[in-house]
Amino acid sequence: MVAKDIRMKSRLRLPFTILLFIIMLILSACTSAPVLQNNNPTIAPATSTPVVQVDLVPVISIQPSEVFIDEPVSIRLSGFEPNQEVTIRATTVGIAFPDLTDTGIVRESQATFQADANGAVNLEKQAPLSGSYTDADGMGLFWSMTENPAKARPASSDPAPTLLNAVQYHYKITAEVNGEVVAEATVIQNMGSASVAATDIAENGVLGQFYRPAGAGPFPAVIALVGSQGGLLHQSPKVLAAHGYAVLSLAYFNYTSPVDNTSLPDSPYMIPVEYFGKAIEWLQSQPGVDPKRIGLIGFSLGGTVALQVGTVYPEVKTVIVFGSSTVIGRQLSYKGQALPRDIPIEKINGSILLISGDKDSQVDSVKSGELAVGRLKENNFSFPYRHMISPGAGHLISFPYAQRAIEIEQGGGSPQANAQAAAVIWPVVLEYLATMK
Repeated sequence: MVAKDIRMKSRLRLPFTILLFIIMLILSACTSAPVLQNNNPTIAPATSTPVVQVDLVPVISIQPSEVFIDEPVSIRLSGFEPNQEVTIRATTVGIAFPDLTDTGIVRESQATFQADANGAVNLEKQAPLSGSYTDADGMGLFWSMTENPAKARPASSDPAPTLLNAVQYHYKITAEVNGEVVAEATVIQNMGSASVAATDIAENGVLGQFYRPAGAGPFPAVIALVGSQGGLLHQSPKVLAAHGYAVLSLAYFNYTSPVDNTSLPDSPYMIPVEYFGKAIEWLQSQPGVDPKRIGLIGFSLGGTVALQVGTVYPEVKTVIVFGSSTVIGRQLSYKGQALPRDIPIEKINGSILLISGDKDSQVDSVKSGELAVGRLKENNFSFPYRHMISPGAGHLISFPYAQRAIEIEQGGGSPQANAQAAAVIWPVVLEYLATMK
C-alpha cells in the first residue's frame, strides 16, 4: 500500500515539475517587458528616421505657351529659395516685333523679383524690384521690350511664305540667379492665323490686301485704313482676321499694287470718296462676307477719312478711330468737290468709337473727340458712341501685349501708358465690331 502511494506521488510530481518549468519560462520572457514606474511604462526610444534633403528645381511656367498676339499669358516661377532674388529675362528669337521679317534685330526686357516664402513668383501680382517696367503686370516683359544692339545678328535670307496671313514671334524666357541661368521656357505670339487666306487685290481700281477667315461664313467685315504714311496696314488686319473678321486693308495713296503695278497718288489730296464706296461694294460682293455688317477702322488720318466715309455710305455700321481729328483738310473730295472741313459725324449710320491719348504728339485727338461727342449729343445720335481717353498715352495705340517702343518714337506717350491703354481699349474695339447691326 505504501509502495503504491509512493508510485502515485511520483506520477503527480512529474506534471508539477513541467508546470513549474513553464512558469519559469514565462517569467524569464517577461524580464524584457517595460518596468512599471508610477504606473507609467518606460519605453525605449524608437530609432529616428533620417531627414531626406529635397533639392529645389527652379521652373518657369507659362500658360498657355502659344497665343494670339492680343491675348495674355500667365508667367510664374517656382522652386527657388524663399526670398531669393530672381531675374527673369525675355529675348526675341528670329523675327522681332514689330518687324514682319527677320532683320537680325534682337529685342529684350528683364525684371528682378524677390521670391515669396514658398520660393515662388507670380508676375501678375508682384511688382519687380527693378527692371524694364515697374508695376505688377503679367505682360510687362512683352510691352517693355527694347532693341539690344549688342545681340544683333545678320538678317535672315529665308523667305516668309506666310507673311500675308500670319507671322510668329518666338521668345526665350530665362530665370537667372546671381547671373547664372537656372531655368528656361519659350512662348510664341501669333500675329494672325495660318488658317486665314490672304491675297493682294487689284480689282475695279480697288487696291489692297484681303484677309478671309476659314469657313463658309458669313463673316462680318472691316475696312482698315492706314495713316499719313500711306500704303497699307499689315499688323492690325492680321489680328482682326484671326478673330473671325473678313478684313480689307485698303490702300488709298502712296501705294503700287504687286498684282498689276497700278499706282495710287503719292499724297492724300482730293481723293474721291467714291473710291471708298467702290471698296465697300467690292467687299460686300465677296463670298462668305456678310454685306450688312461692314465696319471701318482707321488710325490717325485713316480714322479721319473713315469718319468722313461713314457719313456718305449708310452701309457702314461702325466707325472706330485711333488718334484722329474730326476736321478734314483737302484730303477728300465728293463728286469732284472738296468736302467741308467739319465732319458731320451724326450722319453715320452706326456706332462710333473714338480713341485718344492725352499725350498725343501729333493730333489733339482729345479735343476733337470731345467736340465730336458734343455734336452727337446735340443731334440726339441714336447709335452707341464712346470717347475713350487714355491718360499718358500717345498718338499710336493698337492691340495689346506687344512692345510699344516704336509707338513712342512716332506718337508720344510712354510704354507703360500705351500698354495699359491698349489692354483696356482693345476689348472695347472687339465689342463694337461684334455688335455691328
